[in-house]
Amino acid sequence: MNLNRLYKIFGSRPPLSREEIADYGNSTDAKAKHSVEMKEASDPFEADAIEGWESLDYNMSAMSNLDKRFLKGSNLGWYLMGTAIVAAFAVGFLLLNSDHSTINNNTSKEKEKLTTLLEDQQVTIDQTDVAIPDSINKLIDAPKEQQVQIKKIQKEFKDMEDNYIDNIRPKVEMLPLDINIQPNAAVPELIRIRKRGKEVYLREFKLIDYRSYRSKPTVKTSQFVLTGTPANMEGEESETYNSDMKEVEIAYIEYLEKSMERFSRGNYKNALTRFDVIINTYADDVNANFYSGLCLYNLGQYEAAIDRFMVCTNSSYSNFDEEAQWMTALSYEKIGNQTKALSYFQKIIDQGGYYKKQALAKMK
Repeated sequence: MNLNRLYKIFGSRPPLSREEIADYGNSTDAKAKHSVEMKEASDPFEADAIEGWESLDYNMSAMSNLDKRFLKGSNLGWYLMGTAIVAAFAVGFLLLNSDHSTINNNTSKEKEKLTTLLEDQQVTIDQTDVAIPDSINKLIDAPKEQQVQIKKIQKEFKDMEDNYIDNIRPKVEMLPLDINIQPNAAVPELIRIRKRGKEVYLREFKLIDYRSYRSKPTVKTSQFVLTGTPANMEGEESETYNSDMKEVEIAYIEYLEKSMERFSRGNYKNALTRFDVIINTYADDVNANFYSGLCLYNLGQYEAAIDRFMVCTNSSYSNFDEEAQWMTALSYEKIGNQTKALSYFQKIIDQGGYYKKQALAKMK
């Protein structure tokens, strides 16, 4: 692969504007969101900016006070503020380097250090950030109103945890599965002895902490390793970039955390691709199967979502039983299998768990 082309893809884009960030937070247009995510992938600063605006629900009104103070209807304020910052750095630099020859000497050394740093730099890009399988890429997000919303999922986890502080969790029973299981969502043999695993929260999402049950768990994936001088720093004749695709093992919790970050932003295709990578290593991984099930649900793939939820309830850990049962009921409802859906809603009511009230509303 031509690394100059890769750099042009990931590293030579104009900075994100406020309008782009606001649209990203509120738009359901997958193509528009992808454009912003490409810019984000090219610059850690942009990634941090997106994360900061995410915490503010992409509300640009937070900048209104700064606008009034500096802009006042024009760009003059920003220009003056930028000039002042540059001037301050220049004055500080001159004060520290009063001798002209010293300035030139230090500048030359710093330039040499920078050149060496750029030449020796190494950028690692996960394959899932570059290419999404066609089978996933062709999927289309379900209408927003038909999706399970991120904030609702987070709130339900918190409410459920508070609800069960003094209460015993109900024993969840799933109805028999009557659809085909996909190859990478293979359901293991029914496990008779089940337990509630230790949990960890990432981005306010509940997860089983497999570090307590697997010896140094890792995820096998492929990465591009980019080394050399960026394309926009080279001469036209220079082709110093090198690229290698290599198989690597990444710490499970590290890979999972980035996957949850993608999920939390509603990037369901990329998140699903990453969860599938985890499932390729651990077929019965409850975290990957549950959240990939949610991705599939929000992408309108309800039968495939049921497959993943069933893996959770047939695993050795019961942490997601109630959630998986509820999502299975909703999935059957979406595909028009009212008999199955009503059977699940009734079972949820009989068990008297967290979703009983919501199930009662469905039965009216």
